[in-house]
Amino acid sequence: MKMRWALLVVLVLSLLSPGGARAQGSLEFETVRVAIWPEYDRPDVLVLYYITLSDAVSLPAEVSFLIPQAAGKPHAVAMKDVDGTLVDLTYDSAQEGEWTRLSFTTPTPDLQIEYYDPRLTTEGSTRSFAYAWPGSPAVKNMIVQVQQPLTAANMQFDRSLGSGQVLDDGLTYYQTTIGAVPQGTRFGFTLSYEKNDNTLSGSQQEVQPAQPITSQTAGRQSFSERLPFLLLGAAGLLLIVGGVIWYWQSGRRPKAQARARHSRSADVPASEADGPVYCSQCGKRAASGDLFCRTCGTRLRG
Repeated sequence: MKMRWALLVVLVLSLLSPGGARAQGSLEFETVRVAIWPEYDRPDVLVLYYITLSDAVSLPAEVSFLIPQAAGKPHAVAMKDVDGTLVDLTYDSAQEGEWTRLSFTTPTPDLQIEYYDPRLTTEGSTRSFAYAWPGSPAVKNMIVQVQQPLTAANMQFDRSLGSGQVLDDGLTYYQTTIGAVPQGTRFGFTLSYEKNDNTLSGSQQEVQPAQPITSQTAGRQSFSERLPFLLLGAAGLLLIVGGVIWYWQSGRRPKAQARARHSRSADVPASEADGPVYCSQCGKRAASGDLFCRTCGTRLRG
């Protein structure tokens, strides 16, 4: 009886333990796409994981994932929101030998984890890199894709990754389907290529539209649709220019007349401005400002 109770206690503790076998086994990835891009936007190897959790995993889900310790902090730990945007997730990290375990909670099944691995080796013009899958959790279907650097040649692998294909970005990609990877199964491969410069593939990439731009693309307008707006704009511009010209012309003439009046109506009387004035009756010269002759009293003519 005591033995049965002891076994029951051990079983309960193992189920409650966060690191127990049942807790680890409950996490399963439906699909994992591994993208390996050497010398893309850094002189390292960018490794991207596009992960979808299994439908059997309850949300929100507790996820733990291993990345190489040499990579340091991950470049991104994110979930894909319902509208397709990536949202960063808060995570904890702990060292486990040559690995770093990332632990986080996700409310959605689609994840993206990225890191830069600095372990790209160079010997002369030959560059090589060894990739390793950490072995957990279980994966129902895994796909591996390798991007050939822009100026690289003679890309080789120690396992088959198919023949290279040039995609829309102008770069060559090698891809293979691994299939199901059980819990705890580790595998890896080595890639190598020839490269004589330090050109990064990402630095040469042009911004491309998400889809071909046509007359039916949302937000675009045909010339006939824009014509009324163009005509209204031209009419408005003509009205503004005409108003400015009218204002300038109408304001110019009164100012000229005012200047003439001002120069004409100085403090000098009109009679003085036209020269000496003499009395028409007696011929006596009048003084400045006189209206009547000082001698005979006759009204002076201006």
